[in-house]
Amino acid sequence: MKVTALKLRQHLGEILARLEKTNDPILIEKRGKPRGVLISFQSFQERFIDQQDIERRQALINLFRHRPPRPKHRSLAALRALRYGE
Repeated sequence: MKVTALKLRQHLGEILARLEKTNDPILIEKRGKPRGVLISFQSFQERFIDQQDIERRQALINLFRHRPPRPKHRSLAALRALRYGE
């Protein structure tokens, strides 16, 4: 659906209701040129917020995969030394 900026200002409530019902993006034109797009919050969340969460999760996974290995039994040896005086 296309709508002019003037029509958007005059009929915002109706346009938002239609957007919610159809979930189709609405192209906003001013002087015959595309100036913006309205999308439903659901579409926004699916396309942007969920994608950002996936990217953050993947970045954390990559951090854990590429961290240097931790030394094994270092604390265990220290505890034994304290306990048994080694």
